[in-house]
Amino acid sequence: MPPDKVDLRARVEGFLEKRLFTEGGFVKEGQLLFQIDKAPFQAEVEQRDADLAAAQAVLKNAEVQLAIPKLPQEVQRAGVTVAKKSSASSAFR
Repeated sequence: MPPDKVDLRARVEGFLEKRLFTEGGFVKEGQLLFQIDKAPFQAEVEQRDADLAAAQAVLKNAEVQLAIPKLPQEVQRAGVTVAKKSSASSAFR
């Protein structure tokens, strides 16, 4: 291919919104040539953000659930003791 011509390939698929160069004109390395519709990509980002927020909520809930059995032993024993005393005192009434 002659040095003044190049092959262009898109890295992503999408609808073209604008062509940012003049056909047959010179372009510089790194110059933006096309602008594609970003709406589908933005929707995907927003969906992934929502998925992340949902996963973080599930994680937070799981952490809370895991913390519940980790009550201090004294609190756990006190609950059992109160329950035993309550049933024992009602047995004597």
